[in-house]
Amino acid sequence: MAALMSAATARASAGLALAVVVYASLYPFEGWRDQAPTWGEWWRSPWPKYWTAWDLWVNWLGYVPLGAAFASWLGRQKPSWPRAVLAVLLASAVSFALESLQSGMVHRVASNLDWALNTLGALCGVGVMGVALRSSWPQAFSVWRRAHLFKGAGLMLLVLALWLLLQPLPMLLPFAVGRLPPQWWDQAAATVPRWWPQFTPWVWAHWTWPQQAASLVALLAVPAGVLRFTWRDVWSRVAGVWLFLALAVLLPTLAHAWSYGWSHAGDWLMPPVIESGLMAAALASLLMVLPALLVAWCLFLALVAQYLGVNALAETGYWTLHWQSFTQGQFVRWYGLLAWVAVLWPVLTLIMLVRSRWMTRAQVKA
Repeated sequence: MAALMSAATARASAGLALAVVVYASLYPFEGWRDQAPTWGEWWRSPWPKYWTAWDLWVNWLGYVPLGAAFASWLGRQKPSWPRAVLAVLLASAVSFALESLQSGMVHRVASNLDWALNTLGALCGVGVMGVALRSSWPQAFSVWRRAHLFKGAGLMLLVLALWLLLQPLPMLLPFAVGRLPPQWWDQAAATVPRWWPQFTPWVWAHWTWPQQAASLVALLAVPAGVLRFTWRDVWSRVAGVWLFLALAVLLPTLAHAWSYGWSHAGDWLMPPVIESGLMAAALASLLMVLPALLVAWCLFLALVAQYLGVNALAETGYWTLHWQSFTQGQFVRWYGLLAWVAVLWPVLTLIMLVRSRWMTRAQVKA
């Protein structure tokens, strides 16, 4: 039976789903207390007297993707009921462990109802994935994937999807992901030559508009250039570039509309951003036809330079107010998670590029 996705993509999807569940369950990762007698008591307690429909839906729905990811990982080519049961038990064990940890946190409450709903959600996810794996769709998708995508393209597309999810975040420069927390950067700066922390902001401050525009073009062209390692057909890559950049503009626009109203949705789309976006689209389209190894090295060096440059930018009052507006109310966990993904995205992409560089050289004479 054909696999729905490659082994590496299945493992990455399962790991990503698990990371999201762990983050959502243990946030804010503080307020720990010593409650040893109650660590194993919560699951034997009576059902909670008070609950809301929101709690029921969130606890059920949150584990559906985890169950589906585990089922795809464990039963990628040989779906069977023992593997399905194992996927459900594994997701239920994750829920049990996280609920037990929550019993030791001031900000969280362990609940056997949550555990039951999590397990039910995982069961539904496993069931949906089991039906998908037994249908004819995986076979057709596998044939299409081998004909149109490079090996390992699924991981590249997953990396690009993560980048798009980051775009609603407030950034010191549009599309500038990879900024470390200020205290981390200060510690890292202490380990490099003394002149470096002062040198990089000086360079940025003394750059002219063409140089700053080139930096913005690179911030957009680098993720778009990753599409070079996905589709085999050149025109599909070029079309994918323009679609990808359109989404890169749409998502921050919607985020601004959500925070400040539709009348301010396009405030961030200043002429330099639009001009840089068009130049980035042209540059990324050119990358789609260049040799894969050359593109890999260019993106590798650009990502390293981006990581250093983004962390050298000084925070502004506008950025601080923008961040505070985005991190209010019930979405604080979402933006907190995105902030961590933004820190790790360049590193993940560098790893994928190194991996893809050797795979591409073995497969493609282009």
